[in-house]
Amino acid sequence: MRYNLLLSMGLLATVLLFSCKNEADKKADTPTPEISTTKKVEKKVLTPEQSDRVNSLWRKVSVNGDTKNFIRLLTSAGIADTLLFPSSSFTVFSPSNESFEVFTERSNVTNNPAQKEELVTLLKNHIVVGSMNSTQLVQAVKEDGEVVLVTLTGDKLTATMDGNDIVLTNETGTTAKVKKTDIKASNGVLHIIDAVLK
Repeated sequence: MRYNLLLSMGLLATVLLFSCKNEADKKADTPTPEISTTKKVEKKVLTPEQSDRVNSLWRKVSVNGDTKNFIRLLTSAGIADTLLFPSSSFTVFSPSNESFEVFTERSNVTNNPAQKEELVTLLKNHIVVGSMNSTQLVQAVKEDGEVVLVTLTGDKLTATMDGNDIVLTNETGTTAKVKKTDIKASNGVLHIIDAVLK
């Protein structure tokens, strides 16, 4: 009887031992849920003023690869901020980088601090008061044959058509074709032209 009791206890201990081992094996086989260590990046909501700055003409001219020389000269002339604020809208006819390089070879105005006023005038003559996209410009030219635009200096640019191209002519007779159009901003529109309107 005592022998049976010992045998039963041994058997019970063996069963319990294997039962615990199986439970531990099951726990080891059960995948533990992964805890994510990456934090969610919350999208920052811009104020209207911040949004206007991000989408301003200044920003569009700054990030456009074709207008690096124009923004550099606007900055050195101290008038780049004109394109930053939404209080007014403008149409900017920025000469391409290549056209500024050709112009700089012939003129010292872009590199001579003594001629800063001339540089300011030159650059402002590429900025027109009011926003006008290419569709509006083409329609106005087709209706009247030409459109006269007033720059920040008060000088006039005359827009005409040459086939499908919009051509700008300033008061001295210098012409430029609009090559890229309708880069829209919160305070106007940017067009890229193929020559400096000197």
